[in-house]
Amino acid sequence: CCSFLIELHNLTNLENLTLDNSFFHVSLLQSIAVFGPWMVQCFIGFRAMDGTALDKNFLQVIKSMTSLKLLSLSNSRLNGTILDQGLCEFVHLQELHVDHNNLYGVPPWCLGNMTSLQVLNISSNQLTGNISSPPLKHLKSIQELKLSNNYFQIPISLGPLYNHSNLKIFDSENNQIYAQTESHSLTPKFQLNSIILSHGSGVTFPKFLYHQHDLKHVNLSHINLRGEFPNWLSENNTKLQTLVQVNNYLSGIFQMPKHARRHLTYLDVSDNFFQVHIPVGNMKSLSVLDLSKNRLIGKIPERLAMGCFSLRYLVLSNNKMKGHIFSKKINLTNLWRLQLDGNHFIGEIPESLSNCNLFGGLYLSDNHLSGKIPRWLGNLSVSEDVIMPNNHLEGPIPMEFCQLNFLQILDISKKNIFGSLPSCFNPFSIKQGKPLNSMSGLDLSCNKLTGEIPLRIGNLTRIHTLNVSHNKLTGLILSTFSNLKQTESLDLSYNKLTGKIPPQLVELNALAVFSVAHNKLSGKTPDWVAQFATFNGSSYDGNPFLSSSCNGEDDSLIDMNNFYIIFAVSYVIVILGIDGVLYVNPYSGRRWFYFVESWMTTCYHFALNNLATLIVIIRSHGVNQRQLM
Repeated sequence: CCSFLIELHNLTNLENLTLDNSFFHVSLLQSIAVFGPWMVQCFIGFRAMDGTALDKNFLQVIKSMTSLKLLSLSNSRLNGTILDQGLCEFVHLQELHVDHNNLYGVPPWCLGNMTSLQVLNISSNQLTGNISSPPLKHLKSIQELKLSNNYFQIPISLGPLYNHSNLKIFDSENNQIYAQTESHSLTPKFQLNSIILSHGSGVTFPKFLYHQHDLKHVNLSHINLRGEFPNWLSENNTKLQTLVQVNNYLSGIFQMPKHARRHLTYLDVSDNFFQVHIPVGNMKSLSVLDLSKNRLIGKIPERLAMGCFSLRYLVLSNNKMKGHIFSKKINLTNLWRLQLDGNHFIGEIPESLSNCNLFGGLYLSDNHLSGKIPRWLGNLSVSEDVIMPNNHLEGPIPMEFCQLNFLQILDISKKNIFGSLPSCFNPFSIKQGKPLNSMSGLDLSCNKLTGEIPLRIGNLTRIHTLNVSHNKLTGLILSTFSNLKQTESLDLSYNKLTGKIPPQLVELNALAVFSVAHNKLSGKTPDWVAQFATFNGSSYDGNPFLSSSCNGEDDSLIDMNNFYIIFAVSYVIVILGIDGVLYVNPYSGRRWFYFVESWMTTCYHFALNNLATLIVIIRSHGVNQRQLM
């Protein structure tokens, strides 16, 4: 550090200094102050050498840098309200970055004196105030104003900023957006390139946007916007690249621009109330299309499947769409994720998807798809997620799935899948020897799978969820399951597993859900220690020969319903057996009834004689008690 300071003193004409993500001692700031008259840009990032926040007086140390035009203190562990302790000296600042710190209170009033300030980034702090009040409304030269992740009160009309003619970028995500009556006679002097307003109560769509024609990025999410979708927004802004309006109450007809929008790459209007067919426009450059959580009806337009060849994400989940997924031909060769879950699609999974060589995720759950699981899915070697439970698919799990070397989640539960589990669910594919240890979730529950659990499935060391319940699996519970250290949920219930529960399972410290109920297990349950101390008897129900290892508890884990059923059946069998013997051999029957009659007569006379003797004793006892009194 000392040699570094010596070198600094030799740089007499230094104008720019960057210390982003560096460890330094506060004395370094004092050395930097030497260059005050010449310093134009100063980037100071992260923290001091001792790992603590910058000294609260550090602005006083460098206040001689009166010519400073750019000051960056992003992510420097600044605390409190220290910005008003020396910041006012930098009247020539053009850029100020103090984002990602722990500042609170209102912004210092002296910001209003920085008439040259063009960029102000105070996002990700705990600052408060209303932009209608000083100093923010006085920043006439401001071009970029970033206030996200604070507690500012911001009117959705942005009325206090109408005179900021240079304003191009306004970011206010996660603040308090509120409704404000907009004047029809006033129009903003600015032409925005980017606007982000999220979290609040906007009620109606901001009308000032009707006067904007240079917008490239628009995000108006989570502010309860109501009414019809403003189709004029995309028509008026020919350079629009990103349009995001998530979790509002927009309804009516959602239309795409009539003319080609070669710049539009990202469109997300999910979680609204659109009730029409999927809008189709000229969207050749579109990369992301998310229309999920609406009330869209009809089929996927062929023009979408053929014309949007740049599409990487197509998300249509949780709508009311129907019909076949795609026609025989599609031109979505760049498609990475297809999410169609929660609709009413029918038919088979189209083979045309096999042309999507970059396919990474297929989400088809909760539809009415039928047919067999396509074998060509195993050829999509870069696939990470295959999730399609609750359909009408059937047949065995294709062995081609062994080629999905990057598979993370496989969920084909609640179907009519039969056959045995592929033995390739292990860290080394049998066919190619490539790792499958990226798998984090495997759900094959509610099927008709048979056979034993593959030995190597216990080597999926990164798996978090393993569910093969409600099948017909046999054999033992693998002791290699103790290798699944990251597993949070292990469900083997409702199968035909036999043998003992491996005691090594108590080593699964991340386990939160565990069930081996309704199998044919025997022996003792695992010791009630660590995570297994949190599992009650329901995790082991339905195993008549399984006993508890918990001290002080009833050793029996016999299902009482099964006990009552077995007792009743046994009773009926005994009665029917006696009746059968008496019916086949009448002589034995007569001897039996004679024996019963003799036994009943003997019991009657015995009770009668002893009852008379008991009465005499009681009476004599009563007489003695009265004489004593």
